[in-house]
Amino acid sequence: MVEELDVLCRENITQVAKDVYSMCQTSYDLVQQQVNSGLNVARETLRQKGGARLSGESVSWNAVNQITKASTTVTLPKMMWEASGWASSAMRRRECLWSTMSSGRSAGPAPSFSV
Repeated sequence: MVEELDVLCRENITQVAKDVYSMCQTSYDLVQQQVNSGLNVARETLRQKGGARLSGESVSWNAVNQITKASTTVTLPKMMWEASGWASSAMRRRECLWSTMSSGRSAGPAPSFSV
């Protein structure tokens, strides 16, 4: 009798673990689909607006490690894109200060625009 209960408990625990894993996998898949969809929209919007390129200019950012709070200055190229269709015809070009930071760091100020 004890052995039968032990087998039933193990089978039940195994099934619960499989169900939890399946739920986690489903959640991961849904989040990944949303991320992919958002990136595709961003790529297509940027393509329709003329694309982006790195300029010859650089900009400095104050990168802060979110865990240790250590601060480091990083210099990255400016990212530029065509602004036609985004603003009036008088504002044909905009510059965007854009950076991608390595894990654990954040870009100091939010990306800013100048005309």
